[in-house]
Amino acid sequence: TTSEFGSKAAGDSPLTGITRNPWNPAKTPGGSSAGAASSVAAGITPFALGTDGGGSIRIPCALTGLFGVKPQFGRVPIYPVSAAPTLAHIGPLARTVRDAALLLSVVSGYDSRDPHALGEPVPDYLTACTAPVRPLRIAWSPTLGYARPDPEVLALARNAAEVFASLGCIVETVEKVLPDDPAPVWAAEFYTGIGSRLETDLCARRAELDPSLADLLDTMKDRSATNYFGDVFRRYALRDRLRRFFEKFDLLLTPTLPVAAFDVGLNQPPGSPADDLVSWVRYTYPFNLTGQPAASVPAGFTRDGLPVGLQLVAARNCEAHLFSAAAAYEEARPWAGRTPPL
Repeated sequence: TTSEFGSKAAGDSPLTGITRNPWNPAKTPGGSSAGAASSVAAGITPFALGTDGGGSIRIPCALTGLFGVKPQFGRVPIYPVSAAPTLAHIGPLARTVRDAALLLSVVSGYDSRDPHALGEPVPDYLTACTAPVRPLRIAWSPTLGYARPDPEVLALARNAAEVFASLGCIVETVEKVLPDDPAPVWAAEFYTGIGSRLETDLCARRAELDPSLADLLDTMKDRSATNYFGDVFRRYALRDRLRRFFEKFDLLLTPTLPVAAFDVGLNQPPGSPADDLVSWVRYTYPFNLTGQPAASVPAGFTRDGLPVGLQLVAARNCEAHLFSAAAAYEEARPWAGRTPPL
């Protein structure tokens, strides 16, 4: 199950109803890869594939206590073409880092049907899991410069980030990674693509669509080409800024999300704007705009017993750093033995 057309970060749709979080069935598992995360977290399946156009692998992994990876853009080929062809990634959700490494090694590789598919050899992800992490240069950013995380979530993520210093990595706090929130740039690309793909259905079958999605698509369909390309060039500037950032650092760590899981039936956490379907996630979508690899590892549990995630972001084509760091962290802070009280 997914949110309709992968369009929001909660786990419900008119077609399949509500998907629930195994750690607390009154809470959402997040989205859009809601069923994949719930199934793995509940022990129904050992691992799963998710799609990630703005965080849809990392978001549910954070909310259900899993490890998940959005690999380098183009690493896993996509065909037929996605409605968000410059943002969409496919990657694994799993209970352990090595399970995810194994699955990603199988599905990665060149496919001529995907014009973005990478032609280079697939990295050896399993071997990367045994590589030493010392002395990776790591930036810890609590907000990226604009997010406002829940204090309990931030404390858990910060505590998880401090583990890397104990592993011999060089960890430096960087408050402002980005000059501002790139949510409008991401939304213009993502929702304009979906709106174009669904234009006929938006007119002819509107009553069948998720109402929150239909209303949002209405706001996107009349954007001018000038406005669209203005966002395209802002995206290029973001890519270049992060390219220069990763000349100094090997990894960037952030909270995966600013909040823990919220009640089912809601499109976003309480207090978010009613039309804000995705930008509340804050930390994940910038790295769909850049295409670089990113992962979420379990960072701990709130006082209410809900999982929280730590996001790891690597430079372009450097998934090996993600796997070596995540595997070392998993050894220091194993999580697979703790399961939902089902």
